[in-house]
Amino acid sequence: MSFLVLIRHAESIKNVERRQGGSGATLSARGLVQCHVVARFLDSQGFLQDAFVITHQRPQTLRTAECIAGKTSLQVCLDERLRGIDLGVLAGLSKDEARRLHPESARRLSLWDEGKLCITRLNIPGAEDAFSFRQRVLEGYWARVVPLLRLGNVICVFTIGSNTTLPRSYPRLQVLFSVLQAA
Repeated sequence: MSFLVLIRHAESIKNVERRQGGSGATLSARGLVQCHVVARFLDSQGFLQDAFVITHQRPQTLRTAECIAGKTSLQVCLDERLRGIDLGVLAGLSKDEARRLHPESARRLSLWDEGKLCITRLNIPGAEDAFSFRQRVLEGYWARVVPLLRLGNVICVFTIGSNTTLPRSYPRLQVLFSVLQAA
């Protein structure tokens, strides 16, 4: 039986600066530690045996994936369809800049981050719409992830945000996220 393991990228410089969206950033010192903690955990649980690591080219996800893959010399597969949603006018802005320059969009993004607003109501100028985002990610999932699951475990590194919650039926993933947050 194969496992699909979803991992949020380790802490990046952008996270420290409280910036969202945009082209990404390198990992912080804490993020590098998080990568190694998660890689050791995945290895200790057997997830890295016969595994594939897949991500997209944002620096924080790619570096996280490379760190995990490097634990056992796994190859990192890239698929840009799996990247996060384009935040339009808010992409790359700090939360303070977003509130100052685009207050209504910043408010809606904050509500979405808190899980109080559905992605279909995000409505940020220039942002990718929820339907297009969902279609793109599903295409990547079915074209890249599912075929790899037939061959072994798949470790997916995403730019998923803090509003992402995992079902209680996946306790190992909950533990993995706890390990990442504790590092």
